[in-house]
Amino acid sequence: LGQVSPEAALAVLKQNCFGCHAGAVKLAGLDLSTQAGLLAGGAKGAAVDLNQVHNSRLLKAVKREAGLAAMPPTKPLAAAEVALLEE
Repeated sequence: LGQVSPEAALAVLKQNCFGCHAGAVKLAGLDLSTQAGLLAGGAKGAAVDLNQVHNSRLLKAVKREAGLAAMPPTKPLAAAEVALLEE
């Protein structure tokens, strides 16, 4: 997302999100394993809007902002991981 290599951002998602949002398991209909899945989103809309990446549901969830379910639900991402997704 942005200027960080897609592989770096994908590695963060793979390590922290794919267990619930990729492959056969797509909770809330959200598949984070592909760009198409990120853009299509799930039951509550697109995870990422390429025109407003910093205002995306995905970033708000990993930052644990009010009004959204905190993701991942059991352990917050490290600040460096969130920063990678913000780039």
